Amino acid sequence: MVYDVYIQKRVIKYVRKLKDKKLKTIIKNVIYDEIAPNPYEAGDSKSGDLNGFYAYKLHYSGIQYRIAYTEIWLLLH
Repeated sequence: MVYDVYIQKRVIKYVRKLKDKKLKTIIKNVIYDEIAPNPYEAGDSKSGDLNGFYAYKLHYSGIQYRIAYTEIWLLLH
């Protein structure tokens, strides 16, 4: 099942400001090709204060990026 993806404006702004075009492409592909088709299996479920959130870990050029999302919102930090 494919879910609708709603991305917060701050995430769009963050990705737009990235200078590395390959990283931008990877982030977009992860969101639409890996997370959207099955969000509950793509990322790790969080607990405690972050209950209800999922996090997908992405490694690029020795840096770890985490894409955090819920059923409603998608965050990148």
